[in-house]
Amino acid sequence: MARVFAPVIVLSVLLGGCASSPWTGAAPAFDPLTVLQTQQQVANGTAEQAREALQAVREARVRLGADLVREKIGCYQRILVSACLERVADRERKLDDRLDGIEVRANQRLRDLASIERSEREAKSIEERRTQATERRANEARNRERYEERQKQGEEAQAERKAQAPELARREQAQRERQLERERAFEQRQKSAPVTPRAR
Repeated sequence: MARVFAPVIVLSVLLGGCASSPWTGAAPAFDPLTVLQTQQQVANGTAEQAREALQAVREARVRLGADLVREKIGCYQRILVSACLERVADRERKLDDRLDGIEVRANQRLRDLASIERSEREAKSIEERRTQATERRANEARNRERYEERQKQGEEAQAERKAQAPELARREQAQRERQLERERAFEQRQKSAPVTPRAR
């Protein structure tokens, strides 16, 4: 993707006609709408664009500083030195104001984007914690249901065993009585059996 705020664009668009030499006699051009539009682009741009704008401003300051020094030196070659220096100083103030405006907007945009990113991270963290809490409650509810189901099954099994206990006891008693009857009958047969004499 092309760089949006390259130094050349900052110099040509923001500074515009101010690049004219002070000893040409031309008044520095000043386009508030162009400056405002560029500031708005930075204020609404991405973090990358804001950083590019800051870098462009730094590079523009270096270029303009050198240009202004040459222009001030050129003023001493004119008859009206003071008037020339005043024009250069006025131009320098206007250029600084324009660059400061871009710089302020870019720094503010970076702060705003950092705040937005931080808020998004916090919102995401809150949403993740909310999701985890929801899942935890759902797991607890499922575990509670399984526990209650096991408890219910245990209680039902215990109630069934309790209900069947008298019948089981009756069957065991009847079985013992039949066993005793068989044993008594066997003993009775043993007593009633004829005694066979032993052979001599």
